[in-house]
Amino acid sequence: MHKDRLDDIKAGNNSTAVLFGDYVRPILAIFAAAFVASISYAGMLNQQGVVYHLVTVGGSAAHLMWQLVTLKPEVPADCWQKFKVYSKSDVGVYGFDVMYPRRMAT
Repeated sequence: MHKDRLDDIKAGNNSTAVLFGDYVRPILAIFAAAFVASISYAGMLNQQGVVYHLVTVGGSAAHLMWQLVTLKPEVPADCWQKFKVYSKSDVGVYGFDVMYPRRMAT
């Protein structure tokens, strides 16, 4: 059990750490799959090409899979590192690098 969940239980907070319990990884995998499916669908609706799907969708899927496989929910520092350092910067870059040059070309 990770520290946040213990602290939330002690404080009486109904957080996602308490709600998800020992099923953190499977639930996050569902969220990751929904996100990847959503950006793939958005790319299809916007007529993005193969590069978008390989770089943005594939890169995001690989990144999220890596995070889920290496996640140590019982180590708060590991969770924080994955949230703060990797999530916000890397996944956004995958999409921006592909869509921005295409948008500027039109």
